[in-house]
Amino acid sequence: MSIGRGVILLAGVLTCATASDAFCGGDVFFLFGKRTLDSDAKPVEDQDVYGITAIFMKDSWPISLRLGAELSNSKGTGIDTIIGDFEAKGDLMEAYIGVDKVWENLGHTRPYFGGGASILAAQFEIKELTTDLGTDDDDTIFAPYLNAGVFWRFGKGFNVGVGVRYLFFAEAVLFDQGLDVNYLQYNGLIGWGW
Repeated sequence: MSIGRGVILLAGVLTCATASDAFCGGDVFFLFGKRTLDSDAKPVEDQDVYGITAIFMKDSWPISLRLGAELSNSKGTGIDTIIGDFEAKGDLMEAYIGVDKVWENLGHTRPYFGGGASILAAQFEIKELTTDLGTDDDDTIFAPYLNAGVFWRFGKGFNVGVGVRYLFFAEAVLFDQGLDVNYLQYNGLIGWGW
């Protein structure tokens, strides 16, 4: 499944969930933050991340379903013994599905914990600064993730929160070698619930 299909699936589920209050409830968040990839990704291991994620459930469900899509990127420069000074750019596009346990019986405070599976498209570019010659490569991989956090509901549905996310066992093959793209992410959340 491509990232585009994952985003279309997420949009369809969100439309269904928000259109049918009798069927299910849930929360939709815009997220923003920082993620740090394994040191294999130097000099683009520190990345800004943006995305959308949704949690939805029925009263009879003991857990919630989570869908999301995120994008992170970074630019950096470095020195290599063979090519000399270079500029690098790294982009990660991700779509995921998982399950969360959300504790809703604590008033306005709603902690959550969960995990699931991600499809991740990694693209890296390298350009020599002296000759302006460059190359790029990309790979698509599947990897598991864990996430946790807390959000607060104000009024009938306005949500603000924070979260942490860990993606692991994520190895992309880029430039004919394995590159770990595992990451640890810290993010803010803002959205609404129904």
